[in-house]
Formats: sequence, C-alpha cells, structure tokens
Amino acid sequence: MVTKAGKAAKSAKQVRDAEATKIAILDAAEAEFAQYGLNAAKTEEIAAKTGVTKAMIYYYFKSKEDLYVAVLERIFFGRYMDSIQLEALEQLPPEQALEKLIRRQIATDFNYPHLGPIQIHEALQNQGKYYKHVLSSDRAQQVFGIVTKILERGMAEGCFRKLHPQHTVMNILGACNFYFTAYENFKYLWQGVPLLSPEMVEEHSQEVVDLILAGVRNREPRK
Repeated sequence: MVTKAGKAAKSAKQVRDAEATKIAILDAAEAEFAQYGLNAAKTEEIAAKTGVTKAMIYYYFKSKEDLYVAVLERIFFGRYMDSIQLEALEQLPPEQALEKLIRRQIATDFNYPHLGPIQIHEALQNQGKYYKHVLSSDRAQQVFGIVTKILERGMAEGCFRKLHPQHTVMNILGACNFYFTAYENFKYLWQGVPLLSPEMVEEHSQEVVDLILAGVRNREPRK
C-alpha cells in the first residue's frame, strides 16, 4: 500500500528528475548551437550527448526552434541578468557602477564561452530573428536600461561628458566581448601567451575599464 507520504515523495522525485533532464538537454543544446548555430545543429546530436531520445527533447520543447529560443533566454537572463543587482548599482557613484557592470560583462563572457559564438551565429544565420524575441522582453529592456541610466546619471552629475547612451552601450559591449569572440583568430598575434588565463583576463578587464572610463569622463571644469 502506497501512503500519501510515499506518493508525495515519488511526485517530488519525478519533478526533480524532469528538471534535471531539461537542464541536461539545455546544456547539450547550448554546446551544439554554439558550434553550429541553429541551422546546422542536429537534435540527434543533442539527444546523444544528453542520453535521451529525440522524442523526449520534443516533449519538453515543441521544436528545435523552441529549444533554441530557450537556450538564448537562459544565456541572456540566467548567465548575465540574474547576476546584476540593480539596487546596489543605483547606490554607487556612476563611475563605480559602470566599472562594476563592465567587469560583470567580461566575467560572463569568460565563464560562459558559448555566449559569444551563439550570438555571432544568430546574427549571421538568422539576422537576429530569434534574438529579437529575447530583446523585446521587459527583462531585456531592463538590462540595457541599467547601463543607460548609469550613463545618464553620470551626465546629470557632471562626471561624464555629453554622450549618446545607446552608442556608448554598444561601444562598451564591443570592448568587453571582442577579446573573447575573436580569440581563435587573434591568439596568433600573442603566440604562447595564455590569453584566457584568469590573470590575462583580469589584465583585459582593467584595460577595458580604463579605456571606457577615460572615454566617458567629463574633462571640462564643473560649473
């Protein structure tokens, strides 16, 4: 005879198992999409790496495209946005808040190497068709709004020069990301140098912080 407690325990285990399976599928899909993009990625390979059937993948995700969007959302929100503490940033002076965001972006690129390749594949293969779905969400707008507000606050307080926040955000992302997205090409410029070692990434972080802060600071005497 199965007791209520036994049924509850079985149900909880099933939920945990389902969640673990879903995470395993997303992990394998993330690696597959990072290597091949949406077009060339194969659900057969994702299933093989996960140890489940294709039918199981489609049980959790209706199509390869739905799985792809889920990967994009997890990368954008789970890998980056969830690590941002908006309230803490609002309490910091603009320069400190901007430096914290820059270092967070670089740390994200370093710790999650699939992020850059997936974004590049999405831009080249799909012209942002699926990324548009992610960026149109309120949460995504909040991410970019955080940087914009820091820049606007810096201008209002007189510590940042007059600048175009949207262009500046794009320049910041480029300075942070290019080191990682172009690594496989430009590693030949510094042969024998461990560019992806924690020490070199820290040097890169400091260089980017110095470069961006020098670019946004107001050099005019404050009135």
